[in-house]
Amino acid sequence: MRRAFLDACVLFPPLVRGCLLSAAVEGLIAPCWSPGVVAEWAHATARDHGPEAAAGVRAEAEAMAARWPDGPAMAAPGDGPSWGEAEGRVPGFSLPDADDVHVLSAALAARAELLATFNLRDFPARKLRAFGIEPIHPDALLWELAGREPEAMGRALARALGPFPALQAPGEAAGGLKRARLPRLAKMVKRGEVSPQG
Repeated sequence: MRRAFLDACVLFPPLVRGCLLSAAVEGLIAPCWSPGVVAEWAHATARDHGPEAAAGVRAEAEAMAARWPDGPAMAAPGDGPSWGEAEGRVPGFSLPDADDVHVLSAALAARAELLATFNLRDFPARKLRAFGIEPIHPDALLWELAGREPEAMGRALARALGPFPALQAPGEAAGGLKRARLPRLAKMVKRGEVSPQG
């Protein structure tokens, strides 16, 4: 089971977060994240839905940490390679957005193999390969998991779609996944290759 570091942009949308964490419940990935990522997730939630919703994010992050005690990661002395140590191994290394340094640093500290993000341009695969990390779009990750373990992903999808009554029918589920920027997973559901099931 690969360790997948979850960027804030994949935790913010409820359906995407639900799909990834439900896949983790099925044992398909081992999720990890950082306090910095949770802070970004809470900030985006407060911006769009108000401060009470941001408090809900913190409560959900605590529940995640209780379920996956090895999930929260922070680059710190003794926690594994820090950004500075990793950067020192690759002269001239930089990311397109300097604000993403904390994400890579925490992913390294977590010993993640994957970095799930919508912002692939901010995490060039060629550069991250030097650190043993593969940046991956959440749709590509979930599509891969569904192809390998369709029954487990069917259970994961049923769990993720549960809070969305309007998405219970297969056609509606596929449409909701597509709107959530998970088009390949949506096609699998539409074709019946993976079926949301309890």
